[in-house]
Amino acid sequence: MCDKMQAQDTANRKGRGVRILKLGLMAVVCIVLLLFFGVPLFLSSSFGTGFLLDQINSSVDGQVQMDGFSIGWFKGIKLTGLSYADTAGNTSVKVRRIETRPKYISLLGGKVKLGKTVIDQPRIHLKVPAEQDIAEEAKTSSAKLDAPPPVFPVNQVDLELVNGSVTVELTAAIPQRKAVLCRYFYGCR
Repeated sequence: MCDKMQAQDTANRKGRGVRILKLGLMAVVCIVLLLFFGVPLFLSSSFGTGFLLDQINSSVDGQVQMDGFSIGWFKGIKLTGLSYADTAGNTSVKVRRIETRPKYISLLGGKVKLGKTVIDQPRIHLKVPAEQDIAEEAKTSSAKLDAPPPVFPVNQVDLELVNGSVTVELTAAIPQRKAVLCRYFYGCR
C-alpha cells in the first residue's frame, strides 16, 4: 500500500512539473507573439507615432513632423507628409512619401539595410552663409569643429528619388539662389 502511494505521489510530481513546463512554454510563446504583432501595431498608432516623434525631436536641433507612419514586418515602413525645419531657419526638408523595405534581421548585427526605398517629392531648402560669415563663425566656434560629424550607418540601400528639388540660398550682401531639380533618379545601390 505504501509503495502505491509513493508511486502515485511521484506520478503527481512529474505531472505537475510537466504542467508547469507547458504553462511556462505557452507564456513565452504568447509574449513572443505579443511583441511580434504588438510592436508594429503600437508604433503605427497615433500614440506610438507621437512617442517616436518626441524621441526624434529631443535628439535633433529642430522640429520633425509627419502626417502618417506605418510599419509592418512584411509591408515595410511608410512615412507620409514628413517635414523637418531647424531652429535657425537655415534648413527645411519636406517629403511627400518615403517607403522602404528594411531587412530587420540585419539590425541585430548593427547594420542598416534599407532595401528598396522610394523617396517621393523631396523638397530641400538650404540657406548658406557667405564665405565671410563662415570665416567669422569658424573663429568663434572652434569647439564645434572638434566634434565628429554624425553618421547614419546605412550599409545597403536601393534608392529611388522621384520629383525632387534642392534650393541653396546664399545669404550674402546680394542674396543668390541656385536650384537643382530631379525628375526621376534611380540608383545608390
